[in-house]
Amino acid sequence: MSSKDVSARKWMCVKISVLIWCVSVAVTIFIVQYFRVIPTDNIEVDEEEDDLIVRTLNLHNANEKKREKRATDYKAYKEMGWRFTPEEAKLVFSAYYKCIEERNAAYSEKIHVKAILALEGQTVKMTCHSCFRPDQDPSSYHIEWQQLRAEQGELDYVENSKRVKITSDKMLVILNVDVVDGGQYFCVQSNIQEYIEIYQLDVIEREKRITLPESDIKNLLPQHELPDHNLKLFTLWSEWSDCNQCNRLGKRRKVGICMVNKIEIDEPIEPMDIPMIILYPDGIPCRSTILPPGVKRLQEIRDRRSETILGDCFMKCPTTPAFLTITDSNGKIIETIDSGFYSLK
Repeated sequence: MSSKDVSARKWMCVKISVLIWCVSVAVTIFIVQYFRVIPTDNIEVDEEEDDLIVRTLNLHNANEKKREKRATDYKAYKEMGWRFTPEEAKLVFSAYYKCIEERNAAYSEKIHVKAILALEGQTVKMTCHSCFRPDQDPSSYHIEWQQLRAEQGELDYVENSKRVKITSDKMLVILNVDVVDGGQYFCVQSNIQEYIEIYQLDVIEREKRITLPESDIKNLLPQHELPDHNLKLFTLWSEWSDCNQCNRLGKRRKVGICMVNKIEIDEPIEPMDIPMIILYPDGIPCRSTILPPGVKRLQEIRDRRSETILGDCFMKCPTTPAFLTITDSNGKIIETIDSGFYSLK
């Protein structure tokens, strides 16, 4: 069997695996996109609260080990018009071949999925790393993005639009992300028929939160188990925000996100299992698009709210740098400068 036949068969196996994986979650995504449990209209957006939520979600993203690729910046090469010295050419090609070696060493037919949790309304960025020969135009590699559209059950090409942008380095950017954007995204290098990156994007719907003073933390919602459904509910907490005042009493806050997870990891969730929960070993948000309606509509999940704690704080204001004087050997002032700057004399 020729190497071309082996490559084609290998590509076919990977493609079949991807399609099987896509179909296993397509029905769930289709249902979720058309049913919203908690209406999000007229929910006031708090930028500080959003920032805490986004930072907490970023820390909570899937921790599955993923293959690493060395990214090389070839902008300088284009600017130089490929007028390289032998030493420069050796360096840039060494970086390229090392990228190829690392990619080949990490390659397997197992599908590595990068899971992203995004708050409704934020900007989402998905990178697509590949190994480009520095003496070739990156556009010749035919890097494309595809999305699994649940309502059609098939992959469609992603194109630039008002909210969706594909940058020159093939990064996919989704502005003002919405629940309808949830699903699977694939970065494909079509000239070698390879999936470079696979993402699972889940969007967290906005909700009206419970706000409690720090003195009332005894009334925070405790962890709650639903043994009949193999589920437990808990709150994932952010760090405290910075104090909003200085040299006087101010306020700080921390946000809690309602989460669900399995009690027994090897047992299914009732009434409907969630295959993609394996991407989030520490649990998934109660308002995530990944939760099917049959689970999201459970009374305990529907009634449990995310929480915010408000506390008092005091922080000293930064001191204003004093002015420094520079004198000559006779004590004559020759320059006065802000202590936060350096003199160029």
